[in-house]
Amino acid sequence: TPVMVDAAPGERVVLTLFAPDHPPAGLGIALDPRRDGMAIRGVVPDSPAERAGLRPGDLIVAIDGESTAGMDFEAFVERGVGEAGTEVELT
Repeated sequence: TPVMVDAAPGERVVLTLFAPDHPPAGLGIALDPRRDGMAIRGVVPDSPAERAGLRPGDLIVAIDGESTAGMDFEAFVERGVGEAGTEVELT
């Protein structure tokens, strides 16, 4: 996975990277974080998201009961990516 770092000249940057114990699996959606939740921009064909009926334009307002209002993309991914077969509840 690519990592982008935007450091100023002379600035020291420390990155901590880890590899999961399992191949990660995701929902199969492209998102636009918004103040009121996560807007679905696109859905990968034959993905868990498509099979669940999610479509571009849908708004995810909670993940596993936690509000997505104001949530950043990384925090959402942390909750929505896991081992294949892991269930996630989206509202």
